[in-house]
Amino acid sequence: MSREDPWASLLALSWRLKKTIALSPDFAPAWFNLASIYSLRKETLPKALDAAQHAASLVPGDAGYQYQVAVILQNLDEPRRPERRLSEFATLRAI
Repeated sequence: MSREDPWASLLALSWRLKKTIALSPDFAPAWFNLASIYSLRKETLPKALDAAQHAASLVPGDAGYQYQVAVILQNLDEPRRPERRLSEFATLRAI
């Protein structure tokens, strides 16, 4: 029984997401999922942040998208910025 390489599967998925984004650039879930894939590797964290911030800009006020940005910022070792995002998340949850 052969097993598919998980990184190859993620690469194929990221290609499909990029194609989806090219066809529908305002589809926030595609940007969110692309950011999730990019966030799996330290060398692609800057791309993850770009994609996550774009997704969050498409759905202003959605705490899930804001939280993804905060987590990626934390992984990039930028401690002050995620703190601000997490406080925004707490404010949104209180509403």
